[in-house]
Parts: sequence; structure tokens; C-alpha cells
Amino acid sequence: MILKAAINSDFSDFEDVVLYHSGIYAGVDGFVTRNSKDFKTASLPIYSPTELLRIIQEIKDN
Repeated sequence: MILKAAINSDFSDFEDVVLYHSGIYAGVDGFVTRNSKDFKTASLPIYSPTELLRIIQEIKDN
């Protein structure tokens, strides 16, 4: 199921698309990567490590 979805996807990197569809299947809220350009067509939020740390800090401060 995941590999079929990956094969039929328009992602440019196969390993990233397998990770993405595995995350979709597992019900993740988003992805953290230093390589966001490979996730251009993603429907879930894509965060850089710096962005995620900022979000966590904002939540912690409130």
C-alpha cells in the first residue's frame, strides 16, 4: 500500500516519498527535514529543525 502510493506519487526522491506515505499511514501531523525542497507537493506541514524548535519554544513559553 505505502510503496504503491510512493510509486504513483510525484515526489522526486523515492526515499522521501516512502517516508512521507509511511507518515501519512501512521497519522503524523507533519514532517521535520533539512531538505524541504523534496516535499514541495506534500499536503502535510513540512518544518525545518529550526522552525520546529521555535514552535516548541513558543508552546513551552505559553
